[in-house]
Amino acid sequence: MNVRIHRGEREGRRGIPLYQSWRLPRPGLCLPVIVLAAAFAMMGMSGDANSEPRRLPTPKKNFTATITDESATTTKAELVTCGGKTYLTAYQGKMKMRVPFAKIERVTFHDSDNRYRTARILFWNGEKHELLAKKF
Repeated sequence: MNVRIHRGEREGRRGIPLYQSWRLPRPGLCLPVIVLAAAFAMMGMSGDANSEPRRLPTPKKNFTATITDESATTTKAELVTCGGKTYLTAYQGKMKMRVPFAKIERVTFHDSDNRYRTARILFWNGEKHELLAKKF
């Protein structure tokens, strides 16, 4: 391929500038097009200014809880739900169980693997069970 330098522009065969012979966009046009495309993409991520935030459903019965994390920080909460439901979904072996909050006195969660947590449940009648709950 013959390349001649002429008046500061690089030209390819037959005296055509390289960006035209390779079918590339004009050098001065690339940056504005990229900026414009990025601006449109970012506008789509912002959402609608008039839309209201999604509200969680209010449960029929008010369950209160005291939540204690690993650093011993406690938080009191009202209208407690688990994914909008008033029961804890857990597994014992391959059996899927739904344990209503009304029967639970205390739950302690411990990590067991990447997908599940061990839930040690103390019921109001004194029974204790250890089940697996999916991580949120």
